[in-house]
Amino acid sequence: MLSEKIQNQAIFTVFDPVEGRKGELARIGAPLPESWDLSPNGQWIALGWSGRIRLLSLAGRPPRDISVDGWGSLQCVAWAADGKAVFATAWASKDAPLLRISLDGEVTLLHKGLFHTLNPVPSPDGRYLAFGENGIESNVWVVEDLR
Repeated sequence: MLSEKIQNQAIFTVFDPVEGRKGELARIGAPLPESWDLSPNGQWIALGWSGRIRLLSLAGRPPRDISVDGWGSLQCVAWAADGKAVFATAWASKDAPLLRISLDGEVTLLHKGLFHTLNPVPSPDGRYLAFGENGIESNVWVVEDLR
């Protein structure tokens, strides 16, 4: 699946690497999502916005919003492997959260990052969750003799 921001809309399209675009699945207007992910069963797109997750159906059902009270500026979203929850990160100047949000709206804080957490990726078996974390500290590596 491919998403494109064209004018003031996000357009979701079936995409084949060899044949290209195959057909539009969904289209939404402003505000455009910061992040999205396709559900494991391929029937829902989870979209992250400030303070809510929008579930957009690809099976003809009406859209559904999940309020994420107390957590604004949602950035990265990813479906849990079992499709029963969404993981999300949120922007924060301190203690950047990694959240688990069940489909009934229960929010669990899984991790507080020092500066910025991003891109949660659950393992296919649902036992692990990888994510990135940017910090304020930095290291410099020098690689020599690249010939």
